[in-house]
Amino acid sequence: EHAACAMAAGCFVFTLTFFAGLGGFLFGFDTGVISGALPSLSKHFNLSPVLQEVVVSGAVAGAIVGAGAGGPLADKIGRKPSIIGASLLFILGALSMGAAWSVPILIIGRVLAGLGVGLASMSVPVYIAEAAPANIRGALVGGFILFVTGGQFIAYIVDYLFATVPEGWRWMLGLSGVPAALQLIGMFFLPESPRWVAMKGRKEEARKILSRIRSGQNVDEELNVIIENLGEETPFLEGLKELISVENRRQLIIGLGLQGLQQMCGINTVMYYSVSIVRLVGFTDPRTSL
Repeated sequence: EHAACAMAAGCFVFTLTFFAGLGGFLFGFDTGVISGALPSLSKHFNLSPVLQEVVVSGAVAGAIVGAGAGGPLADKIGRKPSIIGASLLFILGALSMGAAWSVPILIIGRVLAGLGVGLASMSVPVYIAEAAPANIRGALVGGFILFVTGGQFIAYIVDYLFATVPEGWRWMLGLSGVPAALQLIGMFFLPESPRWVAMKGRKEEARKILSRIRSGQNVDEELNVIIENLGEETPFLEGLKELISVENRRQLIIGLGLQGLQQMCGINTVMYYSVSIVRLVGFTDPRTSL
């Protein structure tokens, strides 16, 4: 009976991780798909180099805003509603890009998808971490990155399949709505993060959610740990002061520096324009350049 409960709990957590992790898949798909779509949509709309950059960077601008708002929003309304909101933004963005009849509509679609990317990148890892058992938490949260790279890989396959199709860029950009819709449906059947519910003082509801996720195993013990940890949290300004204190300054500089250097390597830009770059070398065939 204990083994059966453990298996049921494991299946539920992996299902939860899959549907939530689709946010990472959409993150990666949006990052990779524009590379193959850009040459054909540029030809369709007769885009200048500047407009091409605006179309590409629209998603980046949206992601900056989405990521900045994602943390406070997930704390205020919950992790689950935030992920549902990201799914809706992805769907609206995919529909706008796939059906775009003008450049402004295309850019709006890119911004909406970028907002979804930013919101998902903040709320999905937190949701998975707070729902996962402690012994596999790191692996499941790390799975978010696996979903991101998987989305990038699938994006290039989709680009390849529609590279020679008339107005194939519509399919390339619009198909991101499919996993977004799947995530939207799946999230309605999943519970809120037990930690967020406990943070709002709804202890009994948190116990019910934990009992569902863990199949009734060690629920009270884990709930007590969550409540104890919540009691030890410091207010935002105090935490910020501690973060930038002299004792933590070296670690902070190293962490931010490594992150900054990673971004300055330019790999994101290479991904956005990889097909265009390869075509400049002389590979003009749409599929060969992919």
